Amino acid sequence: MPVQIIKDEKELLATARQAEEKENWSEAIKIYQQLVKQNPRDEFPYDRLMVIFRKQKRYPEELKLIDKGLKTFGDLYKKRSEKFISKHKGLDKLSQALIKKAGLAKNEFVPEPIKTWLKRKEIVEKKLGKK
Repeated sequence: MPVQIIKDEKELLATARQAEEKENWSEAIKIYQQLVKQNPRDEFPYDRLMVIFRKQKRYPEELKLIDKGLKTFGDLYKKRSEKFISKHKGLDKLSQALIKKAGLAKNEFVPEPIKTWLKRKEIVEKKLGKK
């Protein structure tokens, strides 16, 4: 197979999908890992890697990737939230009062993909005997 230089993210995604279709798992993994490094805030490569690791029962690698994704997206949402709250302190106080009054304080909102990945993490940890 000739060496091909791929620059565009869309080309990388298309190549990774082709590798998946051909069940060339090592190539697909390599490309998706490259995409995660290039754009760590894009959830799609994380999701595809998790699926591949799951299909191959490579649970330790899947768990490590889930943790990396949770940290990356958790940090991202935390920064966004802090930035918003610092600009809108009155709105934050009002929101907190409304949440408390409605009895929702224990039901914290968890954005996607974090919510899905937390569920998957529980499953993987059970398969690994960690829970």
